[in-house]
Amino acid sequence: MYELYALGALEAADRAALAAHLAHGCPRCTPAEAEARNLVAQLACLSSGILPPAGLREKILRFSKS
Repeated sequence: MYELYALGALEAADRAALAAHLAHGCPRCTPAEAEARNLVAQLACLSSGILPPAGLREKILRFSKS
């Protein structure tokens, strides 16, 4: 679930629940979520330069505002 959270791919209710849990500083989940973010960042660096689908940028920007 941490990887999906790091990717922003969780359903809104799950995302909110995990965010609330992480806000309490869970000693088990906080490092796992940080590791997932690191993994997602590393995977992004491995990209072969394939162009993203049209409209993805707008979708990401809309998501980041919520």
